[in-house]
Amino acid sequence: MAAEQFLAMVRGNEHMRALLDLQSGRDAQAQDIYLASCADLFIRAFRVG
Repeated sequence: MAAEQFLAMVRGNEHMRALLDLQSGRDAQAQDIYLASCADLFIRAFRVG
């Protein structure tokens, strides 16, 4: 279940835009920031200890 939640965060609206062949809603820098924040949130939520 955790993996599904992580993938849903990472894919988000950008995945739908790609499937519909639409322009990206974020530039490369914003995309990197978004992906890093998804990973950070996931690690904090499922960290042991």
